[in-house]
This record gives sequence, structure tokens and C-alpha cells, in this order.
Amino acid sequence: MKKVLLFAAVSLMGLAANGPAQAQEADSLKTEQLEAAVILSSGTPRNAPFAVSGITRTELEQFASSVRELPYLFSSTPGVVASSDNGLGTGTTYLRIRGSGDSRINVTLDGVPLNSPEDQCVFWANMNSYAAFLGSVQIQRGVGASSNGDGAFGGTVALRSKMPSTTFEARIDASYGSYNSSRIGGSVSSGLLGGKWIVEGTFHHSATDGYIHGTAGRGGSWMAGVTFFATPWLMLRYRNIGNYEHTGQAWNGVETLGEFASYADIYAVGLGRYNGLCEQRFRNEKGIWAFSPYPQITTDNFVQDHNLLSADFRLGARWKLSATLHYTWGSGYYSNFQNDAKLSKFGLEPLQLEDGSLLKRSDFIRKKGLTQNHGGLIVSANRHSEKLDLFLGLSSSCFAGTHYGYLTYIGNAALRQAILPDGGDYRYYLSDAQKLDESVYAKASWKVGAGFSLYGDLQFRFVHYHLGGDYNITRNYPFFNPKAGVEWQRGAHTAFASFAMANREPERNNFTDNGSYGPPRPERLFDYELGYNYDGRIFRGALTLYYMDYKDQFVQTGAQSDIGEALTTNIARSFRTGAELSLGVRATSWLDFEADGAFSLNRLKEFEEVVDNWDGDPVHVQYDDAPLAYSPAIVAGGGFRLHWGDAYARWRTSYVSRQYLDNTGCKERSIPGYSQSDLELAWTLRPQVKALKGVKFSLFLGNLLDSHHATGGWVYSAVSAESGYTLDHRYMEAGYTASAGFTALAAISILF
Repeated sequence: MKKVLLFAAVSLMGLAANGPAQAQEADSLKTEQLEAAVILSSGTPRNAPFAVSGITRTELEQFASSVRELPYLFSSTPGVVASSDNGLGTGTTYLRIRGSGDSRINVTLDGVPLNSPEDQCVFWANMNSYAAFLGSVQIQRGVGASSNGDGAFGGTVALRSKMPSTTFEARIDASYGSYNSSRIGGSVSSGLLGGKWIVEGTFHHSATDGYIHGTAGRGGSWMAGVTFFATPWLMLRYRNIGNYEHTGQAWNGVETLGEFASYADIYAVGLGRYNGLCEQRFRNEKGIWAFSPYPQITTDNFVQDHNLLSADFRLGARWKLSATLHYTWGSGYYSNFQNDAKLSKFGLEPLQLEDGSLLKRSDFIRKKGLTQNHGGLIVSANRHSEKLDLFLGLSSSCFAGTHYGYLTYIGNAALRQAILPDGGDYRYYLSDAQKLDESVYAKASWKVGAGFSLYGDLQFRFVHYHLGGDYNITRNYPFFNPKAGVEWQRGAHTAFASFAMANREPERNNFTDNGSYGPPRPERLFDYELGYNYDGRIFRGALTLYYMDYKDQFVQTGAQSDIGEALTTNIARSFRTGAELSLGVRATSWLDFEADGAFSLNRLKEFEEVVDNWDGDPVHVQYDDAPLAYSPAIVAGGGFRLHWGDAYARWRTSYVSRQYLDNTGCKERSIPGYSQSDLELAWTLRPQVKALKGVKFSLFLGNLLDSHHATGGWVYSAVSAESGYTLDHRYMEAGYTASAGFTALAAISILF
């Protein structure tokens, strides 16, 4: 793999030395070339018939000061829901598009896949402050156009780095707010040096105490880049993008443990910030809930480093070529205290004690970690003419990773002596993995007259996956993903219809945590879309109707492994269907009103729930029609945006309807709908100082009405005839992803 990357790098440098003769100064083409660099290999082509929303550089720049993770910015677009474990929108954060979670959302940065090849997720805590160096974001709902990386089952998020400034720019940023949330950093661009070079860099560090107990964390990101205009026809660009994070965890949420019916009840008695991963709860002598911390707080620690080397070549007036070499290294672990855990959870047999009893449980501290290496080559070409846009692309990437688990503390002395007579740490599992992902695609948009354009997109993708170590699994997946559609455009009116098919390989956990279920099968999706857009001088609006038909979608059934892990399996038929609406009014040149809503029906056509039975074998319950978990029927929002001279304000109120925590449609096992209102204010002062372009003051006011609600969670239910728990009246435990009440954060940016 290293030889391939080296050969490709040398080849790209050879292009720089032997490109066409210079015909004009680099300055005259720099903007067009830079834009080609970030657009060619990602995003949706012109006249593509898919549902797309865009986020501008201005919005990204304003959001960057807020400390929150990117999903909270994306949630201002139709059908997108964000939540975070610590209740503040920082650290461990989740994104859903049309009800589909992170592992089904394809995320790229300048065309390079960011999803973890095994988990197929993007861990947004590892992208803290990326908004500071992004130029735009395109959110594509549904399958959409072919992109590099894992198959998109809910949507695609194409991140594009901003074009480096050809004049000197610099800024210093600082912010501070509720729960000691803070951010400090800055960026600089050299401008064009010698008519050929631009050097740029960005660094930001963030920290917070977190709203939920034990979720204090810190992290940061950097970007260092060099752009070289070799000739007016060739641009080379290198970017090193990295991040680090040390984050307290709360993936169990605020737990009920069978005592309270909802998060509102928990909050009312003073347990709204309780975190079972780092503390026990008890009533003190006054009957008030108090907390006792565990020996070790659960933390997640990760460092990641992306390297992107791209060459963009313009061949005449019609052809543009792009090639990107990429390599990502990542390493990290999480460590947490396991209170009175089963020995079987760590592959240990019960221990015979001196008194003749069997030891089946003990306290532990476990450390689970991984290392990742992911590299590859992406090549794309675009031919543009008045009637035809043609896109050709191929990508090849290799992934190698290692997973490990250690017990660094064993509470029972006899057990500790039995398995670690010489001391040290006990390794309870080790696994390595390799994955090869290759794809080739051709997509075209052809104007056929009378305002109509035809769109076609053919992708072939091949995936080879091997899971070794304590497992021995090898799978090959050849996928064919066709897409087609038609678009009509006249004046301010646009309409489209499309069909797309996508296939997706199982995740690592579908193999390692499938219990007694059979081998996992790949998922398949047929996506039908119909849309209309109007963009007038005053009014604008968009309506998309969709039907997403799934085959073998993975869902949780309620079954658990012998160590208590929730299991998933393929469900034969399921669907998502709905309507997405967005409206806007340009009331004046400085005031916009906006509203959006996503209304959906998300169902499993046939579903067998597996209910834990304390008295014997699990109970199976058949459903002919059941709602998909974590898929709210309504996601809506609206507000206004004001931009008057150097003053900026934005108000947005969002609403998310009821979400079921399992796939049974039981109201008791759900979280109620919630709404939240946020306000952003900014003002730029422009002093008459030659070296100073301005000083920007920002204020972020979150959850203005101080609503205390849950944005996500989990549930466990069981039956027991001996204990009086029936299918209609089950024992239940739940955990809720809580949201903080009112928060405030102030920021200042000094612009040079």
C-alpha cells in the first residue's frame, strides 16, 4: 500500500513539472481552480434530481464560535435531528436524517470518506471546530448521487474546505459560556506568495464541564495546508487535518432503573444530571438524592490525523481532472468502571472460592481501544458543455485496524490472583480487521430541451472485509447501484423525479454481536423521490415526496446476548415515506423568514420482538406493522434571519415529535415530543486601524424557554410471571439523552 501511495504521489508531482505551458498568470484562474478542487469529487452535480440543502460559509463561520458539534448546524435543514450525550451539543453527538442514524449517513471531506470503515459511523466529537475551515456543506437526503465510501441509506453530507485566501488574512477567536464551555484558537492565511504559493493554518481548542455529571471534556482540531499553483492549468494542494479529544461519557443516559416513568419525572426529583457510568445515587439523611462517584470516570480518548494531497488539472475549456491521495491514522480508547459485572462478560468462567461458593460477579475497570490506518486514491473527471455534464470517477481504499480489551482493575482479590498471578493487566479480547473498498462510477446530466434534463448514474462497488483475531470472518460484497431521474426547470420553477438503489454491507457489530441469529446479510434500499422548488425574488419554497423501500434493514429486536448487549438482525421488509417542506420569505434585503417541516411514516412491515423472560426462555411477539425506533413523524422548525450592515441575528424554534425507543410502538417506551428556541446575535465593530479589519462580538442563547427534555435514549423491558410482570405491564428500565436548560455563550473574534 505504501508503494502505491508513493508511486501516485510521484506521478502527481510529474504532472506539475510537465503540464501545459503557462498561458496566463495564476491569479486569473485561482478562484476557478480552487472551486473545482473541492466540488469535482463530491456533492451533487448540476441538474441532479435529488433533495439537497446547502449551508454557506457565512453560516459555518457564525456557528464555529458556538462550541457545538456540526450536527446541530445541520439540524436547521429538513428532516435532520441532532442530540448529544452531555446535553450541551458538544462531545459525543449523534445525527439522524429521515430517521436514519450516523452509520447510514455518508460523510465526505473534499470527496474523501470520513466514516469509520468498520462501524460506518462518523464520530462528531472527532471533528470539533471543523466549521472554522469549511467553506460550504451540502446535505443530500435519501440515496442521492454516487459518492465515495459507505452506501448512503439516510443521506450524504459533503463537507468542502474553504478556498484559501489569495490575500493575507488572520483571526483570533475566543468564547466562554454556561458550564464552563470555552473555545480558543485562530487561523491565518499567507495570501499568494510569489504568485505561486498559499500557506494556511487553523487551530482551535474547546473545553466544557458538561451538563450531565461526568461529561467534562476537552478537544481540538487543526488544519495546516499548502496550495501550489504549478501552472494556470494545474494546482496542487496538501492538507493535514487532525483532532484530539478527551471526553467524559454518558452513553447510558440518565437512567430510570424502573423508578420513574419519564425524564420529566427524573428531573423533578433532582436526578436530571445523573450519570450511572460515573456515579451511584442514594438518598441522604434528608431524603434528597445525592451521588457517590465511582473509582474512575468513564472517558473516551482519541487522536486522529488526516492527510490529503490533491492535484487538479484543467484540460482545455471542457475537461477538469482531479486526483486525491489520502491517509488517515487514528488511535484511542475508552476506560470505564464496571460495577458488579458478570465474569462471562469478559470471557471468564465462574471461580470456585475457598468457602465452596462460586464467584460470578466482580467490580472491574475495563479499557477498550483501537488503532486505525486508512488510505487510498480517488480520481475523478468532469466534462462540461452547454448540454451535457459528464462525471467519471474511481476510488480505492485500504483499511487495517486492531481492537483490544484489557481489564486494568479487578475488584475481587481471589479472582485477580487467579488470572493475574504476576500482576499487570488482563487482555480479554483482541481482534484485527482489514477492509478493501473499491468503486467506479459514471454519472451524467443531459439537457434535452424544453427545460428538461435527464440524469443517469451507474456505480459498481466492491467490498472485501476480514475480521480476524478472536473471530475468523471473511466476506466479499459486489454491489451495483443505479440511479436515474429527470429534472424540469423554467425560470424560478424546478421539478424533478428520481429513482435510486443503494446497497450496504453489514457493520462490524452485526458480525460480532449477532447472538444466535444467522450470518448478517447486506441491506438494500430502493428510493423514489418527487420534488418541486420555487425560488422567486420574494418567496421561495421546496417540496419533496419520497418513498424509501428497504430490504433486510438491520434493527434491534429486543434480544440480548449472554452478556446483555442489544442484538440486531435483518428484517425482511420496511419503509420510510414522507414529505419535506421548506418555505422562505425575503421580507427586505436584510430580513428573511424561514420555516421547514418533515412529515413521515416509518414502519416495519413484519417484526418479531424478543422479550426477556426472567422465568425461562424469551417470549416472542409478532407485529404485522410497527413503527421504526428513533424516527419521529414530525421534525419542524422556523424563525427569522436578520443581516443589517454589521449586525446579525437569527431566531429558530425547532420541534421534534414523539420518538419510540424500541420497534413496538408502545407509548410507555418512548420519549415525548419536544421543542427548543435558540437565538444568535452578532455585531462587527470596524475600528479605523489599518491592520485590523474588525472585531466581531457574538452571543448564543440556547433553549431560551428553559425546557428540560430528552432528545434520545434506550429502553429495556422484561416479563416475569413470578414477579407480576406481563406483556401488557412489563418491568422497564430506560435511559434518556437529556438536554440542558437555558444556556448562554459569548464569543469574540479579532479579524486581521
